[in-house]
Amino acid sequence: MTQASASFLALFVFGDSTADAGNNKIERGVTANFYPYGVNYNNQCIGRFTNGLTATDFMGTLLTYYYNNQSIGCSAADFMAFSLVDVPPRPAYHNLIESDRKRTTIAMARINYGSFGCGIFTTTRPPERECFNLEQQIDFFKETVQEDLPYLIPDPDARKQYLAKSVFFISMGANDYFFTYPKSNTKDPNEFAISLIFELKIYLDILYEIGARQFIVNNIGPLGCLPSLRYKTISGQCNEDMNSLIMPYNYRLPKWLRTWTHYDYSGITFVLADYNGLLNHMVYHPEEFGFKDVKHPCCGQDVNGELECPPNATPCSNRDEYLFFDGAHTSQVANLEFALLCANATICRVIE
Repeated sequence: MTQASASFLALFVFGDSTADAGNNKIERGVTANFYPYGVNYNNQCIGRFTNGLTATDFMGTLLTYYYNNQSIGCSAADFMAFSLVDVPPRPAYHNLIESDRKRTTIAMARINYGSFGCGIFTTTRPPERECFNLEQQIDFFKETVQEDLPYLIPDPDARKQYLAKSVFFISMGANDYFFTYPKSNTKDPNEFAISLIFELKIYLDILYEIGARQFIVNNIGPLGCLPSLRYKTISGQCNEDMNSLIMPYNYRLPKWLRTWTHYDYSGITFVLADYNGLLNHMVYHPEEFGFKDVKHPCCGQDVNGELECPPNATPCSNRDEYLFFDGAHTSQVANLEFALLCANATICRVIE
């Protein structure tokens, strides 16, 4: 297990649609509040861009389980045998009314600020759409710390310890390549990656100043292998141009995390989550995970290169055999695999 979860009190999530729990209830915001999203969660549309729960939903439960038991010995199949009631969804910040935020530490222990479509750069968003970028998500977290935590934890020293023993999960960057890179002044992948990483550093500094000390930072998955991008290639294979574009970011990210650990921060732990490596392994070795289709979205051919499922589309019946639920987002069982493999330190490693 990773050091970052050795003393775990809460999981705070910042991210894009890989982590969004239903925060985009704003004008021109993209939401997943329609069927077939949530079909595996008792047909409840709970704001996730998948058929059930996201990786961060599972991770909060697994981190708590590990902290109490000091081992993760179950497989995805074993874990799925439990009722999904045992895996409470991470509540979206914008779904919590003020009384909920101040009512219980349970809500505070698993709050999610993620937002579909946005990224690390403040300008990143889908065309003619609105979302909450990383800067805005951190502003919401500041409200949590300044307005809600003092009500739940009156003692300032106790609040400081609470934040220091919490885990901050960041899963962003893909949308910066989708929406910002094409109109960027630089078309050099190396220059763009460096600028994106140092933009991320600005927000890590802010979280550190607030009191965050334990981070899990996701790298960017193989975007060229998403069904929405495969659809646009003549052969239907992964778009390797897109996969090559993100390589400089994924290559440099752990190096900079290591540098910052030694020279910029005191008492901090960074854990790198290798989302890219896992998805590549799933794409090229699907049989190891029980997948029979890693090219197409489960919610049907109606996607036609789009990122989301069309409303009321008929999903596939064998959802656990699909890597992707829609044109850009993994299925619930793939999300669980990510959480399990991160929790047991297979794809998540501490940056020494």
